Amino acid sequence: MMKLKKFTSFWLPVIFWCGLIFLVSSLPSLPKISETALDIFIKNLAHFLEYAILFFLVQRALENKPKKFRTAFNLSTLYAFSDEFYQSFVPGRQPSFADISIDIMGMLAMWVYLTRGRRK
Repeated sequence: MMKLKKFTSFWLPVIFWCGLIFLVSSLPSLPKISETALDIFIKNLAHFLEYAILFFLVQRALENKPKKFRTAFNLSTLYAFSDEFYQSFVPGRQPSFADISIDIMGMLAMWVYLTRGRRK
């Protein structure tokens, strides 16, 4: 019973978040804002935040495992690559290394935020 509660509390949010990312990646196109610069900014911000959150959830699920931040980073990065690969099969979408770079920046920002908080 305790393992199920632990799984539900820690890993279910990770699975849900990955599913949400997958769902959005399945859309043939995303809504566009008429102002091009704002559209690009919002989509890049979404990438940044969704992977910062994924990193947070994964490191949280790893609890006190050794090297949990590195493991969370590696797992989240792997998911970012797999998501972009998946988009190559979705009509109207294409993979982008720029998106992966923004995803990684979000993960690194969350890593810095979390480790700075632990030192205080």
